[in-house]
Amino acid sequence: MSEYSLEFCRKHDFMMPGDFSINLGFLKLKEGPQKYLCCEGWGFVGIRKGAGKCLLIFPDGKIADFLSLE
Repeated sequence: MSEYSLEFCRKHDFMMPGDFSINLGFLKLKEGPQKYLCCEGWGFVGIRKGAGKCLLIFPDGKIADFLSLE
């Protein structure tokens, strides 16, 4: 089953609440460790807190700042 973040659903006007929130997951993280979350919409497989920023990890190893997607 596909999972979509609340933020992806809001940005793309999907009429569903999303399966999880990137922002809430990020707030629970400590600096450094990665949490595995998968958003089929944006294609990332994990999030990490680095230098106070929410970083998204993609299957190919690329890392992007969450703000670049919003």
